[in-house]
Amino acid sequence: MNDKKTIYIAGPMRHRVGFNFHRFDYWRDMLRFGGYEVISPADLDREAGFDALELPEDYDWDVVPEGFDFEACVDRDIEAIKKCDAVFLLHGWQDSLGTRAEKALAEWLGKEILYEEDNQWGSKNTELLGIPPKQTTVPVKGIPVEEIEEHFGPIPEVKDAVKEVAIKAGVIPNDGTVEMRKFESGATRNSDEGKLDYEAFLSPAVLEEFAKYMHAHRKQADGTMRDGDNWQNLFGEHHYKVCMKSFMRHCMDLWFLHRGYRRYCPEDGHELSKKEMCCAIMFNVMAYLFKLLKEESDA
Repeated sequence: MNDKKTIYIAGPMRHRVGFNFHRFDYWRDMLRFGGYEVISPADLDREAGFDALELPEDYDWDVVPEGFDFEACVDRDIEAIKKCDAVFLLHGWQDSLGTRAEKALAEWLGKEILYEEDNQWGSKNTELLGIPPKQTTVPVKGIPVEEIEEHFGPIPEVKDAVKEVAIKAGVIPNDGTVEMRKFESGATRNSDEGKLDYEAFLSPAVLEEFAKYMHAHRKQADGTMRDGDNWQNLFGEHHYKVCMKSFMRHCMDLWFLHRGYRRYCPEDGHELSKKEMCCAIMFNVMAYLFKLLKEESDA
């Protein structure tokens, strides 16, 4: 292995779909899997609040996004190169002025220079990844199979997952195992299969109505306004009981309203509506579920 050598990934971004983030992500994961510490400009951009993969598919990839602090990006990348042991150059680095500058800086600082072309599966220098020549699967040299399966799942599933990432990154050709969407414009995107469809599952009208309900109930009895996320502080040791009791009261109110009865708020006397009760029920369900999820994540 390598005693955790730190590698900085350098490569072209502009003029590449998604600013080449897929390829940066692919080699970041492969190098980490080989036992290296990895610094990826794509991840540094994400830490700064920018993710190219969230841009629309018809974005002009020749244009730096509005508001992107390019000078800060340059300073950040220079500091990263100073800290690394080696620079890993992605395919097409010769076509990128920025990557050529990073390479020159790394050479000036005496850093080791590595090339993507020399580290493909089955190529002449697969020792970088700890993978024997022409072996396209794990295990990685020096890591027990049991440890890999504990963290990544069964070996065959790891192979399939890595292969899918490699195809999406354009590192290996698509043999038909990864479904792609093709548009009339000629553009292509990865399949939606297996991804959460928030746009279909949620309704903006319902979420807006719920937000209005939450905002209307921010005013407290003493006239002060509570923070919008105040409910996430939970309701003490009896949180679940508080949520359930309130949930049942509002369910009863909604049931009465559904049957044609009129219902009134016991606190201020205003007449209740179905809309208001639906939002009240949503709030209690959300608060109940929030604690469940929090306990799972803390476990």
